[in-house]
Order: sequence, then structure tokens, then C-alpha cells
Amino acid sequence: MNRSNAGFKSFVLDGSSSMCTIFAASRIPLDAAGIPCLTTADTRAVSTKDGVKKDTASEAKCRVTFDKAFAETSQPGVPSGDVVTPTGTYVEDFASNECQIMNLLLPAIEKAGKKLTWAKVAKNLEKTSGSAIYASGGEGSYTAKKHYFNDNVHLVNLAAANAQTAKDAAGLFNGCPAPVNCWIPQLIDGQEWFSMESGKAA
Repeated sequence: MNRSNAGFKSFVLDGSSSMCTIFAASRIPLDAAGIPCLTTADTRAVSTKDGVKKDTASEAKCRVTFDKAFAETSQPGVPSGDVVTPTGTYVEDFASNECQIMNLLLPAIEKAGKKLTWAKVAKNLEKTSGSAIYASGGEGSYTAKKHYFNDNVHLVNLAAANAQTAKDAAGLFNGCPAPVNCWIPQLIDGQEWFSMESGKAA
């Protein structure tokens, strides 16, 4: 649409929680810079474009496990497959989705006992709340009537960056942790995260 000067205003509604992730941002054409997305997925960039979000305690555990398994030091906000530039390599971030699934599924399986059934596992999940990994403002929950974990959404905008983007004084690239596209959170009335249930600030 941008190339054809169609004049349309567009946004992304991240229904499957994939396009507006750290990992997908790097694959979006630079032409889409500035496009907003409403998503439960978190980013490591911050709204002020001058820092990188710190890991929560749960995310830090994921990072330690990932780094040990792959014998490397992951870097927050770097998409999968690493980012290689003439000046150095940015090592991929840990696999947040897989860590989240294991943090939720394994305890539910353990609580189901020796006579395991998926019905028991589902019942255990329905009683689960806790840390959301790279999502939902760090909090999530299941209930008998809510079979999705994330509780909160936020608005992010695509920032363009590539190997030609100059590193700023904060060590970032147009607000991105690596020289590659990223999503930048947008504050609304000073708040980043909003509950999907009530629309109120999380």
C-alpha cells in the first residue's frame, strides 16, 4: 500500500500472537515502518526508545536454561537465527513460547498424578495463573471459561532498523536492541498494558 501510495491507514490485530513478536518483526518489510499492532506479545524495546526491558524472574530462568542448553549467551530482543553484521553478531534471544508452554504444561501434568489423562491436565490448567513469558505484561491466567493464558494487551509500532542503522548513545538502533526491525510499545494515558476483560489499565 505504501509503495502504491494508496493512502490507506492500516493496523495489525495480532490474533495468533505471531506477527507482532520480536522474531517476526525482523521479517517485515521496511515499508511497513510505523504500522501499529494490538497484541499480547511483549517486546524488549521500551516506549522511550532508550533502553531494553529487563527480564522478570521467570524470564531470567528461561534465559539461563536456554543459554546452558545451547552453550551461548542470548541477547534480549534479537530474533531467532542471530543477526550478523560487519561489526559483530547479535545472538538470538531465548525461545519464549517454548519456555512458556513448559512452565505451564509440566506442572499441570505433574499434578494430574500417575493415572494421567488430558482431562485432568486441562482441569489443572484451568486453576493456573502466574508469569507470562514475553507477553501480557508479565501476568496470565486460565479459568474454566477462559482457555487462553494472556490477560493483557498493548499497542506497539514497528520501528525500522537494519545493518545501515547507526547505533545511538544507548547502544540501540532506532530504539531496537539489535540492527533489525522491532516493535516499540506505545503508552496510552501513561499506561502500556490494558486488561482484555475490562479495558482498564493492567
